Amino acid sequence: YKRNIQKIIDYGDKLTVRACKLFMDGALGSRGAALFSPYEDDPNNSGLLLMSPEDYYVRVKQWIQDGFQVNTHAIGDKANYVVLDTYRRVIEELGLEDKDLR
Repeated sequence: YKRNIQKIIDYGDKLTVRACKLFMDGALGSRGAALFSPYEDDPNNSGLLLMSPEDYYVRVKQWIQDGFQVNTHAIGDKANYVVLDTYRRVIEELGLEDKDLR
């Protein structure tokens, strides 16, 4: 992500981009969903976060400050915890009224 991206990408009446999608983890079937506890059938694996919580926080805050709606893929309980905690932090820090995060 680069800070110099145009705030709202507008191609007239054909396409307007006002959102981004980030990925925090993978899927349950591939055992990529980030969990607090290991998978029952794979005790050495608890999935993985695709970025650190701090990197995710920085990206979410940058996208919001640049006028985009942030959407995040999160399947596992650990990934969802990071996402919700980050949304809470950013909402509080930026004093957002519009809490349109997904």
